[in-house]
Amino acid sequence: MTPTFLRLQAKALTLLITGLFLSNVLFAAPTNFIKAPKKVYHVAITQFADTLGLNESYAGIIAGLKERGYVEGKNLKITFMNAEGDFEATKKIAEDFVKQKPDLIIPISTPSTQAVVNADYKAHIPVVFSTVTDPVITQIVPSLTQSGGYVTGVYDLPSVDQQVALIREIMPNLQILGVVYNPNEANSARILELFEVTAKPIKIIVAEATSASAVKAAIESLMGKVEAVFIPSDSTVQSSMEALLNITMNNRIPVFTSDDGSVRLGALAAIADNQYDVGYLAGRRAGSVLSGMDPGKMDVVRIPHQSLFINMKTAEKLNVKIPEKILTKAAQVIR
Repeated sequence: MTPTFLRLQAKALTLLITGLFLSNVLFAAPTNFIKAPKKVYHVAITQFADTLGLNESYAGIIAGLKERGYVEGKNLKITFMNAEGDFEATKKIAEDFVKQKPDLIIPISTPSTQAVVNADYKAHIPVVFSTVTDPVITQIVPSLTQSGGYVTGVYDLPSVDQQVALIREIMPNLQILGVVYNPNEANSARILELFEVTAKPIKIIVAEATSASAVKAAIESLMGKVEAVFIPSDSTVQSSMEALLNITMNNRIPVFTSDDGSVRLGALAAIADNQYDVGYLAGRRAGSVLSGMDPGKMDVVRIPHQSLFINMKTAEKLNVKIPEKILTKAAQVIR
């Protein structure tokens, strides 16, 4: 082949390569301008029972997630299950959630959180709990400061000292107080333990209810024996609160509780965390975990302060006088 032919062949090859390069530049998809599909995060939420307080906590969680930019139907898929107060169902829901491998599990209540943590001990799916009374005593986390694991959340341990002080202010001559609780709920048992010590010398009569269907018989067993009733943070009892309040109202017995929702249903008074606010804070923290924060490096927290709730309709029906100094301190007075 002559030198001229070789030069022409090289030139043709150069033109071919250049053409292919320009073709790729002009007609190939501009990958640097294509947005990657936005991830849809899967959050599994389990709730122990259908109570006003836990329902409000759930609503707060959804609002908190939204505030962090996670909205169901856009970038968030929510799987929700309610155990309806059944401990076996609570355990099964937790196990099923772990098998689904969501991005995050949010248990609402102490029993639900205990079940999730037990089921999740190998998978280590991040957990952000809400409405847990005492996460350390119930062995959910080893401490409130940076547990180092995969669990964080928001707790709502009521001030037993303030609860007892409120009862004494409203009923200074009280001698016998009834308590209805589920001994299988570690949170409830913990509050009762503290309450019995703090309330002395008031005599405490305890009635156990291991299921929602047993609450009616438990409260009926106290009628005629007590002057007032206290309900701790007990999801089992709270799930039958309306039936309980019907019985106590008919017997003209005031009820003090650890949750604000029960006061709206007809309990006389409570010093409690606002459960919507508890859930909202948990939802915001859940959003932070979805955004990449390590739950093991996040403290377990609570909302800044507990509030006083009074139901004046109930006070009037029971002819219970609420001191003015208590009313002025109340965050909500139902009239």
